Amino acid sequence: MENPYQSPEAEPRGRRPTIYWISLFGAGVGIPLFIELAIVHWANVLDRFLWLANQAVGFPAFAWPLSLPLVFWFMYAARAFEKRGQEINIRFLWLIPVLVLPTVALTWAALHKSVEPGVYDRQDLQVLTALMLVQFSSTGVAILANRGQRAIVASIALLASLFAVGCDFVGAMNITGDWL
Repeated sequence: MENPYQSPEAEPRGRRPTIYWISLFGAGVGIPLFIELAIVHWANVLDRFLWLANQAVGFPAFAWPLSLPLVFWFMYAARAFEKRGQEINIRFLWLIPVLVLPTVALTWAALHKSVEPGVYDRQDLQVLTALMLVQFSSTGVAILANRGQRAIVASIALLASLFAVGCDFVGAMNITGDWL
């Protein structure tokens, strides 16, 4: 129901425009990625980080029986989201940790490379395990928090989690020095 006392151009109070949430989301993802790149550049392991990222990017393609249906689900959910005319809101910000944590794992792995196979600090590997658990927990919270938008959020979160498994796998091989 429209408010007859409010001009049609005026935005309802308390609602932020979609561009506000997109820019906040971009800053939430972009700033940690910039900090990670600055850390690996400062530690002089940027080439190692980029090599690990190159190895991890191929993991969703390797796991195509999982990633292909998720991509189709995302395309369907995005079309349905657009048809309903829904706007992006603050609950989409729950996706930030889901998208940032895989690169945190790669940064950690690049900084803690094994010098020789089998010689590594177990705590470095436990950090990757903890990051993976936080990743999966964040995925669940992001899906549950986005009521009414779960299809698009779930497809994005599960694709990011599939990428996170690849990042953690490549990172663990880099830390332990045992490559497949």
